[in-house]
Amino acid sequence: MRILLVEDNLEYRQLVKSALLERIPGGIVDEAADAEAAMSMLKRATPDIVLTDIGLPGSINGLALIARIRRTGPQPPIVIITNHNLPEYRAEAARLGANDFLTKGASTA
Repeated sequence: MRILLVEDNLEYRQLVKSALLERIPGGIVDEAADAEAAMSMLKRATPDIVLTDIGLPGSINGLALIARIRRTGPQPPIVIITNHNLPEYRAEAARLGANDFLTKGASTA
């Protein structure tokens, strides 16, 4: 399984990557710190899933990244992982084609 992880916080990105690789033997996690890097990676390899934050540096945030991905090429599932747990973000993510919306730090006890 190939995963594209788009997250600007290096520490959090490494934590998520480690957790994913621990649970998905043989998995590949491509990392991008911003949407431009993510779009470049998408041109080179199609991931099985994209995990992205909303708050990304540069002129393209995670919501705009979803729109770009949905307008181009392959259509992998996209999951938002963010601190921005607001109804308007959830609605916009769904409208743009995100498959799920997870809040960082949320517990499923």
